[in-house]
Amino acid sequence: RVCWIVGPKALISTITAAGSFTDGGANYLLQKEAISLLADVDWVRADIKALQDEYRAKRDFIVSELARMDIHVDGPPEGTFYLWADISRLPAPLNDSEQFFEAALRHKVITVGGTWFDVNPGGRRRGPRHFVDRLRISFGPHMDELRLALSRIEKMIANARVIASAGGSPGAVFAAAITVDDVSDKVLLEKHAASIATSAAFAASLSMPPSDSLAEMEMLD
Repeated sequence: RVCWIVGPKALISTITAAGSFTDGGANYLLQKEAISLLADVDWVRADIKALQDEYRAKRDFIVSELARMDIHVDGPPEGTFYLWADISRLPAPLNDSEQFFEAALRHKVITVGGTWFDVNPGGRRRGPRHFVDRLRISFGPHMDELRLALSRIEKMIANARVIASAGGSPGAVFAAAITVDDVSDKVLLEKHAASIATSAAFAASLSMPPSDSLAEMEMLD
């Protein structure tokens, strides 16, 4: 199926968004050729078991590590490599999936906010936002990448909690979360969190992470 569509920009954007959800994955020709590989039943079973063992180990690891950060998974997945994580126990504003995404991005970790799965294209439907306190997290990458990403998230949350426990505002908590420095030992910052971390001067002084490799928990389409 090959075609071109010409139309208003808004219409093309909507069609593109809808198409990404319907025609993703392996195409028909590849699927047809793959049928021949299924003739070797023993190979297929061995391959399935190897995949199950690999993903089970990564799933159990990430669920355990997230729980230590007070991020919980209602039901560990049994047939996919995505987690639906509950961030409602994190200090505001990190308990909002969009704010969590923005903060984690500063640490070069990508998650997908739960609000992105609310069926409300373009925000046309009025009413409450859904899945605000949920994240979709992938455990598809290699274990080393998962360890790196989780270590960055843990540091981000730890910094935010230092300021939250000192009575800092949500803005102060977010400012602490996005800094790559360890604020746990900064007595002055903790003592004066509400006044210092919300100031424009402090926010402007926050440094971005070095341009090293991205620790990907989920790649955006």
